[in-house]
Amino acid sequence: MSQFAHASLRGLIESEGTYLFLKHEMPAGPIWGIPGGRAEIGESPRETVEREVLEETGLRVRARDPLEAYAYTWADGEKGTVSVVFDCDLLDSRDAVDLEANPCPEEPITEYGWLEPAEIANAPMNDALRELLTGRR
Repeated sequence: MSQFAHASLRGLIESEGTYLFLKHEMPAGPIWGIPGGRAEIGESPRETVEREVLEETGLRVRARDPLEAYAYTWADGEKGTVSVVFDCDLLDSRDAVDLEANPCPEEPITEYGWLEPAEIANAPMNDALRELLTGRR
């Protein structure tokens, strides 16, 4: 039987030369990623990005064009995800991040950070996401 990857839509948010990352506490250790998730029925990809960023961070964004997609296999080796990353315009102050606003308390998001491009090289994150972001410099 074939296994199929899930799809997610993610928002890349830049402010003052830094990018917004969320730290997730995973069984294999913490990992940094950009906000996003799966679409709800009837939602466009841009609507999904805007909703997911708002839910996870409390920030309003405007999703623009898709930048790139990347794929990865979960640590269990049984599941995979393809993520499409959209460039986003930040509509709120970068200081308005509110992780408590997330309506999904089971998500393992523990903190956020505005990472400079040089920090991305050493932060624990998915290699495919790192390659996508370091290619933007």
